[in-house]
Amino acid sequence: MIVSFLTEQGGVGKTSLVFNLGWYLATQGKKVLLVDLDPQGGNLSRLLGVSDLDERPGVVDIIREPDKYNFTNTVIKVNDYLSFVPANEYAREIPDVYKSKGEDEKCLKTMLDKVKRKYDFIFIDTSPAPSDAHILSLVASDSLIIPLLPDVKSIDATQNVIDTYEAVKQAYNKKLEILGLVYNFYDNRPNISRVVQEALAVSYNKKKIRFTETKIPRNVSLTNAWAVKTGVTESYPRSKGAQSYIELSKELFGI
Repeated sequence: MIVSFLTEQGGVGKTSLVFNLGWYLATQGKKVLLVDLDPQGGNLSRLLGVSDLDERPGVVDIIREPDKYNFTNTVIKVNDYLSFVPANEYAREIPDVYKSKGEDEKCLKTMLDKVKRKYDFIFIDTSPAPSDAHILSLVASDSLIIPLLPDVKSIDATQNVIDTYEAVKQAYNKKLEILGLVYNFYDNRPNISRVVQEALAVSYNKKKIRFTETKIPRNVSLTNAWAVKTGVTESYPRSKGAQSYIELSKELFGI
């Protein structure tokens, strides 16, 4: 299964969601490949322990020089079950590169299709800024997960992602489905949280777009796990953060 994680709002914990879900699935014996498409700091790549990003080939190099690079020879293994393809500063050039080479919106899909049988899950981490890379990611994917915050900024940001999803589904990928909208850094105490949830629920329940029952809470263990570069389910297994990821994995993937 290839899954895109998409948002048009910064600071929603998208990369944390990709990393912790991927890490947990790998600990359950699933082969997982994380693909970093986010040029804004390459946070996923750094979280996985890569410091010399700009000296390593990434997805942009695979698109620019497919005869030299691919999703086999650029992969970095974290362990026997978890691998990733990093992003470097040139990842922001992906939209220009694929167009200049005369590639169409299916170029990333074509390349991932060659390796997807090696993995149970391929997670694509994208930039929070809208770009053609979002299109490439959705065209390549089976499913979409949308992280969001329970705040007013998420209303427009989430609608923008839904609009992009619907356009891609109609034009390129009719099998693309939304697995769920996931509340991150969740705190149900402020009144604004309830107001936002109600507004979004009214809008998307009509479209049969579901919110996951599991919400990822604000939890210090999640921040601490970043510091030690391991998934929260391994570094702080009894924490609320870890338990929420286990429940989310069960809800989304049955694992």
